[in-house]
Amino acid sequence: IIFTTIDFLLYKFSYTHTKKHLQRALKAPCRCLKRRTDTRAGRILTARGIDPSGHRASRFVAEDFDRYDLILAMDTPHYLHLKQLARTEDDKAKIRMMRSFDPAMAGKNLDELGIYDPWYGQMRDFEYTTELIDTAARALIAELSATPQEN
Repeated sequence: IIFTTIDFLLYKFSYTHTKKHLQRALKAPCRCLKRRTDTRAGRILTARGIDPSGHRASRFVAEDFDRYDLILAMDTPHYLHLKQLARTEDDKAKIRMMRSFDPAMAGKNLDELGIYDPWYGQMRDFEYTTELIDTAARALIAELSATPQEN
């Protein structure tokens, strides 16, 4: 499965990341599939002070469940595929929809939580998608900041 929604987000990271580490993780390159960030997403990132030049899309593999405490899916098809890849109930428990952290989306159905790839859209679609991600990411950071850290 190739994650392409706003190519710049990593869809997996550890609960043990602090806000600073999370911000660094969102900028970090991942295993390379040689696909650069869409130029429209790159413009949005650059305007927000994030250099997208090192990021590449990555393929999620079952071993990633061992490396990360939280796996974020951006859309329903990716979420369902990740659930199929999960080897255990613990793996399944690590999978969340990114937008499930947005308080405005509380109680919504899985199909309503998707943040879909704006690849075939216009710049305004990238801006809209960025706002959805930004809202969910801020809520996620707040939740992680309130979670006691393991040593």
